[in-house]
Amino acid sequence: MQSNLDPTPPLQPQWPRRNLSLGILLSANLVCFADRYMPAAVVPGLRHDIFGDPSHYWGPVAFLVHLMQPLLGANPENTLLGLLSMAFMVTYMLGAPIGSALKVHRWYIIGVGLIVWSFASGGSGMAASFEMMLLTRMLVGVGEAAYGPIAPTMIAEMFPSSVRASALAMYQATTPIGSAIAYGVGMYVMAKYDWRWAFYIAAAPGFFVGIACFFMEDPGHKPAAAEEKRQSWKETMAEFTACLRNRSYVYNVLAASAMTFAIGGIGFWIPDYIVEFRHVGNVEVVGLIFGAILAVGGLGGTVVGGWLSDRKNRTDKSAYMTTSAWAMFVAGIFSVAMLFVPFPYAWGLMAVAVFFLFFNTGSNSAIITNVTAPEMRASAFALSIFITHALGDVISPFVIGIITDATGSMNIAFLAVSGAIGLSSILWWFGAPHLAADSQHTSK
Repeated sequence: MQSNLDPTPPLQPQWPRRNLSLGILLSANLVCFADRYMPAAVVPGLRHDIFGDPSHYWGPVAFLVHLMQPLLGANPENTLLGLLSMAFMVTYMLGAPIGSALKVHRWYIIGVGLIVWSFASGGSGMAASFEMMLLTRMLVGVGEAAYGPIAPTMIAEMFPSSVRASALAMYQATTPIGSAIAYGVGMYVMAKYDWRWAFYIAAAPGFFVGIACFFMEDPGHKPAAAEEKRQSWKETMAEFTACLRNRSYVYNVLAASAMTFAIGGIGFWIPDYIVEFRHVGNVEVVGLIFGAILAVGGLGGTVVGGWLSDRKNRTDKSAYMTTSAWAMFVAGIFSVAMLFVPFPYAWGLMAVAVFFLFFNTGSNSAIITNVTAPEMRASAFALSIFITHALGDVISPFVIGIITDATGSMNIAFLAVSGAIGLSSILWWFGAPHLAADSQHTSK
């Protein structure tokens, strides 16, 4: 029996149609983020149609508005808009460990998740009230939780450690591209037609990608007839505990949480910040420019970061963390400068900040893969998703909304984002000395 401390790697699973498998996973992540950031792209439309007389709110929403009235005013729209993102992330965060623990065909799990979130996204376009919009966004989170921890695990199985960060960077590169599609398409459709059509358009691709998943073969899945003991929840919790005892894993997850706080806050609020608070351009122009910055800068940062980290990792086993720390340091400086420099010059500062914010996305996944044994990776990614979202983008849009409603200035709220970027840099620096030793027991 192979111990977790045994440096001898097991055989790599042989993936049939590996390139097609990777392509479907990339497509799934692309449509995921196109849908995830669609509410952010159509915030002006939501303000006009979803928010009305505060007396018409009901249930927990009415209680929240009443509770916050002394601090935020009678109708805290920014806070409630942040709550939409928070509701999605909470269900996604809570559902991810469940998705990773299901011992069934992994492509089937992903396929069902894609179809569920596609229908829920279409339902967002039909929402007639804030409460209905809140419910549909929660269902989108449930659907996405089905694939979140599984997809990077499958990609890690497909590729050896020598190119793993690059492969995972390709997967993560679909994050800024999908987000850019949301801003470009969503803001354009809202300006030309109606914000509801943006959700209808976003719903269609996920359904067809989900259907394709049911025709894929999973070499890591064994038939139910196989004599294999199903992993219990006790065993899953033991794997979670083992992850939390790994110093590199903990530093990486905490650093990624701070980075996710920043990216989640920026991603949800920056279009509205530019249009409503900096009074720059019209909705269509802002959507196209910011979408282009996110696509080019995010893709470039992800690919260059993955390539550079893999290259430096050949001679420096702490490189995945040190390159991330440097990238976050630079991103923090430019994110602060962007708040005080007038447009159009601020666009250039924003582009540099976005480039370095996405510099570490492949490295982050590679660190988790390299410091955990193969049989623990699904649990490791699930726990990472739970922690990074709980401390990150679950709360950041909501926190920014609260600060904005309380102070009347989103610039002040965005300083908290810059502080989170700086914190992530510090945490990766502290984790770097442990990475080489903590990676010794992992497989290729």
